[in-house]
Amino acid sequence: MNIVDFKEGLERHHKIPKVHGGSDEYKNLQLVHISCHIEYHKAFPAKGPIPTKAQIDEYCKIIKRKRLAGML
Repeated sequence: MNIVDFKEGLERHHKIPKVHGGSDEYKNLQLVHISCHIEYHKAFPAKGPIPTKAQIDEYCKIIKRKRLAGML
């Protein structure tokens, strides 16, 4: 899936949230689909602890399975 499929808008996501000292520098930002951003922050609130790479990878696997099953 291409991030720019023109089916959904994009938002900028802070890899390290600003509430945890993250900046607006390019290296701390990534573009994500609006719905993905909402779902991500349901699982990992910006004011909560910063998730580990393993937690993010597991979350991504779950989301992919749900999308394939038509649940998202």
